[in-house]
Parts: sequence; C-alpha cells; structure tokens
Amino acid sequence: MKKFLSPVLLISVLAISLFLSSCKDTPTNPITEQESNFPSKIGNYWVYQNILVDGTTKIEDPTQKYIDSVYAFEMVKNVADTVYKHRTVIDVKNEMSLNATVITSFKYQGDKLYADFSYIFPSQVSMFNTMKSFMGSTLTNMIIIADYKAVMPWVILPEMTLDSISLPMSGVAVKLSKIRYSITGAKGLNSSINIGAKTVNATEFIITHSIKANANMNGIPIGELSVNLVIKSYYAKNYGLVKKVLEPASVPIPLMGNIALTDGYNTTLLRYSIK
Repeated sequence: MKKFLSPVLLISVLAISLFLSSCKDTPTNPITEQESNFPSKIGNYWVYQNILVDGTTKIEDPTQKYIDSVYAFEMVKNVADTVYKHRTVIDVKNEMSLNATVITSFKYQGDKLYADFSYIFPSQVSMFNTMKSFMGSTLTNMIIIADYKAVMPWVILPEMTLDSISLPMSGVAVKLSKIRYSITGAKGLNSSINIGAKTVNATEFIITHSIKANANMNGIPIGELSVNLVIKSYYAKNYGLVKKVLEPASVPIPLMGNIALTDGYNTTLLRYSIK
C-alpha cells in the first residue's frame, strides 16, 4: 500500500525547503525601487571578511582573519521613527580566540543614520574595550554615525575627563592620568569600492576617538600624549556598509620611538542578499 504525506506535513516540508534554498550565500542584485544607503528590510544579510593590520608594521596579517555575518531580523515602529535591529555573528573558527553575537539598533532621520552608542567601540580592539568600560552608563543613547549633508564634523561625545587608565601595551607599563576624551564624526569623500567583480560608489564617514592625557612609563613622567583612534566606514546606496577600516594606532614614547597601541582591521564585504 502506498503511503502519502498528510497535507500539513507536505506544507511543512515545502516551507522548510524554500527557507533553506533562500539562505544560500549568493550575491543578489539589490532592488533600486526604494533607494536606501542602509537597506535594512528583514531578511537582508551581509557577510564580511576582517583581516588584522599589525600595529607595528601597518601591514595586513593574512593569518589573523575572521568572518562577520550580519542579519537584519527585526523592525520596530515608533511614533517618531523606525528602529531596525541587526544581529552580528562573529565566526572565528581556529584563527583567533574571539567569539561573539551582537545585536545593534539603527534608525534613519532624514539624511542622518543613527546607531547604538556601543557600535563605535569595536569589540575586537582592546583599546576600544578599555575606553568603553570607562564610559559605563553614558552609552545609552543612539548617535549619528553618518550624515550625508554634513559639511563640518559633528560632536558625538563632548570632551570629558577621566581619572586614569593603564594602556593595554605589552612590555611597557604606561599609565595615563588627567585624560581628556572626545568623539567626533565627519563626512569624507566618495570612493569606488570593489565587491568581488563589481565596483560600487560609496560615501566615507569617519569616527575619531581623541585621547589626550598626561602619561608616565614605569612610574616615570613622560609628558603629554595625544592619540586618535580612527574608524572609517563606507556606505553604498542599496548595499549598506561595503567597507570598514579600523586604523592601527601608536603613541610616541621618549627614547623608544612610536610604540604600537592597538592593531587595526580591514573589513570588506564578501557577499550579501538585499531584498
């Protein structure tokens, strides 16, 4: 006797098959009927490759790389705006001891793109984690990460004073005191960015963490240090974020020259699906 699938079971099997076929990592030509510099429709996803840039040599280290998978999974409509939530999963495999799942909120207001304050503190860089830990409850509001009509830089965090921190530098005990810390954003130039064999036009936005402080090394005063931690993001219409650069940073130490403060990362878009 032949056995037939029940209608409910048959529908379930078809639904699962369609879901699995839709999740293949293949590039999709974005729909341009409703243009957006940050398309966040539920189901959109982006896959990025991150490669470490050595803080001393300023050269990419191909042995230190990992994958970010970003998925737009929720849309929350409020009275004044709509908030889009993205889930980022870091797939490190065996290359680095880093693993995380992060949820970030975004919203548009006119020509301005907002994100969670913590979005501008990349977790893979220890110096950003150090500064973030000192911010505490300050990181509550959403901040402007891109302003397409900006002519002048905008203030993200007005200058604030911190007591003291120890820098995460190996081999040298450097302590900062009377720290003046601020964050600004700025619109950069348009750039041509490659996504595989495709070239897109993207707008650059620069987030600068400025740190000025009195410093001592192994208990000996060495004067005032000034360092900028710079994040450059590139957004393309109907693609979203297509490239991101965390610049490596160093600080001048008397008699020792420039000492690497933190490594950098180059992030490139590998594949995507925009609905």
